[in-house]
Amino acid sequence: MKRRDFIKFSALGATALNASRIEGVTQTIFDNKKLFGANRFGPFYANINSGQIVSVSDFEGDKFPNTMNYSLPDAIQNENRVLYPMVRKSYLKAGKPSKNELRGKDEFVRVSWDVALDLAARALKKF
Repeated sequence: MKRRDFIKFSALGATALNASRIEGVTQTIFDNKKLFGANRFGPFYANINSGQIVSVSDFEGDKFPNTMNYSLPDAIQNENRVLYPMVRKSYLKAGKPSKNELRGKDEFVRVSWDVALDLAARALKKF
């Protein structure tokens, strides 16, 4: 397997795992899986139960496993993780940065990924 194919495969696995979590796909409690993946810290096995990563095991072929991979379950399933894009209401109405005095007071509204990407692209083009 080529390195590029390996990276693509592991990225797809992580994306699929996160997508199933966000969409609320549930599985039985007896559904235990062990998926192979990799990130910048090296290869690992993700131990999955009911669609959630419960722990990470070292890949036996890795001579120098990195303990940073053990934080993966918390990083993916943390309650502080952004699940969908949010935009300040005044920014969405104006289509441009609103007055600074509204920061911290203005409410946020949920937008689609298409709208969020369009807003981000428009903001980046201004610079």
